Amino acid sequence: MRIIENNNTRVVFHSEGKQFVLAPIVAGNITISLSEKVELQKENIARLSSLKLDEKTIIVGLSKEYRGESRRRLLDLGFVKGATVAIDLLNPLGDPKAYFIKGTAIALRKDQASKILINRKE
Repeated sequence: MRIIENNNTRVVFHSEGKQFVLAPIVAGNITISLSEKVELQKENIARLSSLKLDEKTIIVGLSKEYRGESRRRLLDLGFVKGATVAIDLLNPLGDPKAYFIKGTAIALRKDQASKILINRKE
């Protein structure tokens, strides 16, 4: 997590490739603590849902938002750290998209893809 702006009107921060804007009174209710295992995240982390058609990228991991059976399913399908992924097929309506990973096309909805973190090379 990286704080971008903190003033009397708003608090802006980035976390896992997404920007959040909160009112100071709301942000004041959030407690942040360092875990024992501290990993530095790079600025080029983004969500798989932001991948463009002709891009190929590397998976950094799954968001902490994803837990339980859904998380296990994505891991079993090959969405693991270090795997290469690209968009294989687009739905004319936009959702779901098929992603090519480990020799297989896997269809994911936008909300599922938004929980997968990728390395955004810019």
